[in-house]
Amino acid sequence: EKETAQQYTELLQKQRIEFENLLATRLREQDDTFRAKLMEALSQKDATIQSLIDAALASQQEEHDQDKEAFTVKLKEETRMEIDEHYGDQMETYKQQTEQTLREKVETLAKLSDKLQRLESALEASERTQQGSSIAHRLSAAALALSEVLETHAPAANEVQALKTAAGADGVIATAVRTLPSTVETNGVPTLPELQTKFEENYSTCRQAALVPPGRPGLDGQLAGYVFAALKYPPRPDDPAPESDPSSAEHVLARARKQVQLGELSSAVDELEKLQGQVAFVIDDWKKAAMDRIAVDKAIKVIKLECALLHEACAAE
Repeated sequence: EKETAQQYTELLQKQRIEFENLLATRLREQDDTFRAKLMEALSQKDATIQSLIDAALASQQEEHDQDKEAFTVKLKEETRMEIDEHYGDQMETYKQQTEQTLREKVETLAKLSDKLQRLESALEASERTQQGSSIAHRLSAAALALSEVLETHAPAANEVQALKTAAGADGVIATAVRTLPSTVETNGVPTLPELQTKFEENYSTCRQAALVPPGRPGLDGQLAGYVFAALKYPPRPDDPAPESDPSSAEHVLARARKQVQLGELSSAVDELEKLQGQVAFVIDDWKKAAMDRIAVDKAIKVIKLECALLHEACAAE
C-alpha cells in the first residue's frame, strides 16, 4: 500500500509540474501577444502623430514660402520704383550711351569680319595656287622623266609608277597613262628609227612572201618567191595597183614603206591592215610594235598638253 501511495503521489507531482509548465507557457504566450499588440498600437499612434506633425510643418512651410515670395516681389517692386525715381534720368542717359557704344562696336566688328573674310579668301586662293603649282610641277617632272625614257627602247616601269602616283586615279593624265601598252613597263617600246630599220629588214621577206605563187605554200613556192623578188623591180609607192588585184600586197608594202620612211606610223599600219595570208603573218610583229609606239606617242602628247594647261591655269591664278 505504501508503494502504491508513493507511486500515486509521484504521478500527482508529475501532473502538477506539467500543469505548471503548461500554465507558464500559456501565460508567456499571452504576455507576448499582449506586448505585440501593445507595440503595434504604440507604433500606429506614433505614425499618426508623426503624420499630423509633418502635415502641420508642411502647411507652415508653404505659408512661409508664400509670405516670403510675396515679400520678395513687393521688395523688388519697391526697390525698382525707388531706383526709377532717383536714377531714371541717369539710367536713360547711360542706356543711350551704351546702345551707341554697342552700335559702334558692331559696325567695327562687321568691318573686321569683312576684312577677315577677304584675307581668308586671298589665303585660300594663294594656297590653291601653291597646291596647284606643286601638283603641276610634280606631274611635269614625272611626265618629263617618262617621256625621256620612252624616247628610247628602255623599260619605264618606275617612271610609269611615279606618274601614276602623281596623277592619282582620276583625270586626263591618269587616263592617258592607262592607255600605255603593257610592254612599256616590261620590255620597252621600239623607237621610230628602230621601227624604220626593222621594217626595211622585214620588207624583203614580205615581198618574197607576197610573190609566192598561189597554191604553192611549200619550199618550192618559197624559192619561187625569192627568185621573183630578186628579179622583179618593186613598185613605186605612187604606182597604181593592177585592176586584177587592187589590194596587191607588193603595192601595199610599197605605200607602207614610204609612210614608214616619212615617220607616219599610223598611216603605215592602216596600209598593212590590208595584207592577208603569209605576208600579214610576217609583218604582224612589226605592226604590233608600231601600234605600241603610236599609243605611246599619243599618250605622251596628251600628258604634255595637260601639264601645259595646268601650268597656264596656275599662272592665271
